[in-house]
Amino acid sequence: MNLRGLITMTEFYELSEEIANLIDAKLSASIEDLSNINDLIIKEIDVSFRVQQRENAGAEINGGSK
Repeated sequence: MNLRGLITMTEFYELSEEIANLIDAKLSASIEDLSNINDLIIKEIDVSFRVQQRENAGAEINGGSK
């Protein structure tokens, strides 16, 4: 699991639990298996990382001269 330095493992598991608790509350269900939630978080971390990389690349290209 690559969190790309965006969050710690502790934060990852806390986020997963928070999402599960929200789903439990809204759907009156009990989520036992967090694997789908974990997969979603990893996908969102990957998207955030790519966006951050593009923004950093743009700043390097355009940031030198004013």
